[in-house]
Amino acid sequence: MKQGKQEGEASQLQVIKNATSLITAGTETTVSLMCGAVYHILSNPPVLLSLCQEIRGAADNASDLNLELIYGMKYLRACLDETMRMYPSIVGTLPRVVDGDGAYICDQFVPPNTVVGVNQWATYRSNKNFIYPDEFRPDRWLNVEEGEYIGDRRKAFQPFGYGPRKCIANE
Repeated sequence: MKQGKQEGEASQLQVIKNATSLITAGTETTVSLMCGAVYHILSNPPVLLSLCQEIRGAADNASDLNLELIYGMKYLRACLDETMRMYPSIVGTLPRVVDGDGAYICDQFVPPNTVVGVNQWATYRSNKNFIYPDEFRPDRWLNVEEGEYIGDRRKAFQPFGYGPRKCIANE
């Protein structure tokens, strides 16, 4: 005998929709990141050399590499961040609706119920946010308090969204 759905229980349709979102979000974005990273790393011999030195210097044998060692690799992280800056995984804009009495965005009043959003590609490729915005430069994510990239606006870099609707995988 089939029992009715209990309170708080998801319907089969809801489970399918959620599963589809999770599978899509976890594959397309990862593939884009890996393809972009391989391309840029192999296209830049100095970057490849620095990355190889970091990885090979972390362990005597490849079998000794583990997640703890990998998480500690600053240059690898810089390469991945720079790849996400060059190839944002979110195509288009994540829309938001201005609520309440409206809001000021960039010193401009935006009325309530207006749809707004920020395009990552335009943000990451703007020279107002990053020096040499069209060049792959992982060093911009290292030594951020001094040097050539001190003027970069790193807070503009939000590859997983921002606020309560950011990617659940980045919690």
